[in-house]
Amino acid sequence: TYLKQPWYLFKHRCWHKFCTGNSNVSWNMVIMVKSSANSFIRRDVLRRSWASLFYVEGGNVSVVFVVGKSVARKTERRLVEEQAKYGDILQFNGPDDYRNIALKTLAGMEWASVYLPEKFLYSSMDDDFMVDMLKFSKAIRTGFDNMTKKNWFEYPLICMFRMGVDEKPVREKGGLYQKWYIDESLFKWPVFPRYCHGGMYSTSMRIVQQLLEASYTVEPLYLDDVWITGILRQKIGMPDPMVLVPDSTVAVHYSGYTQSPTHNINAFVEAWKDSIDSMENANVCQCLR
Repeated sequence: TYLKQPWYLFKHRCWHKFCTGNSNVSWNMVIMVKSSANSFIRRDVLRRSWASLFYVEGGNVSVVFVVGKSVARKTERRLVEEQAKYGDILQFNGPDDYRNIALKTLAGMEWASVYLPEKFLYSSMDDDFMVDMLKFSKAIRTGFDNMTKKNWFEYPLICMFRMGVDEKPVREKGGLYQKWYIDESLFKWPVFPRYCHGGMYSTSMRIVQQLLEASYTVEPLYLDDVWITGILRQKIGMPDPMVLVPDSTVAVHYSGYTQSPTHNINAFVEAWKDSIDSMENANVCQCLR
């Protein structure tokens, strides 16, 4: 059940005809950004940076923020105002906490599978990442190139942040990595299957629909990236060679916008300015809503 659904995708608030040279659209992408209901500043920072680009080198890009239900009335009131202004919120009627992040990810997948065409591409990510949109576009095109060169009938899974290969589950309840603790009763194997870290990954809606179908038959893990891009991916038969990593880093983690000099919001804004400068000769269109 959805409490709020994104409407701006279907309203064309930024008309493509005002952006020269973007008539060649070869792919369409929706990026589902997992966000906490009260993370208003994070969403605003993204809207004013890389998420403001709706066309990049042959691709149309739409960004949707996926949030859960807040128990705070003030937060819910602000969400109503935010949705009225931007129309890019998908709020599902479920918990908003980290331990239930798999439900949030599935909510985005389910909504997309109902409302978006099968030919669309799909990304899932967290709300504290800077995305180099030119490198992102290049990685997407590389995915199509691989389909042609390697005779793949499906679009691959691309780890835009990081790929996990032979990673071991965290078995210690305390310590630095306790956030990712997983009991043997939930996952008994010594290593995880190859998977994309949840910071950002991309694939096709066709694959999303298959993963979603598999999710109904496989016991969920709160480590949503391991579960969806590792366990469920294996369940649908997608082999490891179809899990790709771009040649250069696409998504950079800002670690919750900590107060360190290199990972705070000011550093994020400066990185975006540098990114904009690099797009001087690129074919991109920006929509500041």
